[in-house]
Amino acid sequence: MARLPLLERLDSGDHLCLIVDDDIAGREALTDAVRAGLRGGDRVLYCSADTVEALGRLRPAVEAIAGGDLRVRPIESSYLSAGVFHPAAALRFLRQEVDDARDAGYRGLRLLTDMSWASRSAPGVDRLPEYEAEANTIFAEGYAMAVCAYDPRLFDPLSRRGLAQAHLGTVATGEPFDPSSALRVRPVREPFGIRLLGEADLLNHAALRAVIDHLLGSLPGERATATVDLTQLRFIDTAAARVLLLAYQRGAGRLKFVGRPTALARLFDLHGAGEPAGTV
Repeated sequence: MARLPLLERLDSGDHLCLIVDDDIAGREALTDAVRAGLRGGDRVLYCSADTVEALGRLRPAVEAIAGGDLRVRPIESSYLSAGVFHPAAALRFLRQEVDDARDAGYRGLRLLTDMSWASRSAPGVDRLPEYEAEANTIFAEGYAMAVCAYDPRLFDPLSRRGLAQAHLGTVATGEPFDPSSALRVRPVREPFGIRLLGEADLLNHAALRAVIDHLLGSLPGERATATVDLTQLRFIDTAAARVLLLAYQRGAGRLKFVGRPTALARLFDLHGAGEPAGTV
């Protein structure tokens, strides 16, 4: 069985959809990601419907559990409060864990979740893509990262596609993962905004939309602007470019771009929006 040291290439800000169609490979992948996080000085948060099985596999890390470096949470106290899934409640849980890790002095927070529970008929689970997309606004702060393991045998094709598009990147177990093939979002303090790296396309456009909408919504005043640095974006397709165009139009000039990807410039021209404001 191939090991997956590729998960060690993840960095703070990443949000990866891990496709696992083999139970053993999936468990090994998440276990490896736990070890990598602990070695890197992160607090690791592991969420699973079967915490007994998870604790059994993570027994060598018992000292980390006792010391707080590793937290193992059942789905009922993380994603399913009172047996119901609600995006806002799940986001509050994630925010609290991020704040706790930061206050405790950890380098970052690494969230690892076995998402098999989502195939059950829990009330509200149809809103899971909404949560996955909005969670990117927290990861875009550059402190936390996440790996969400989905078994494609448990979800219909349409659901799988929507869930994958809500992540910044997708990889299958046993396949090499090139971080530059995913979309990476990093905060920029001066000028205020974000930097996009890697690839923005149909496979992650829902995640991109959530991040851009949040960026616009977080502006402190009517005259404030946000910058989106595209200079390290090696590819953007029409779907992702349209996300940026619509945000630009909605923001009425409050969104500025650094960099001129061809697909974005062509789309702006097609819609008569002119040159993307602030591009250089």
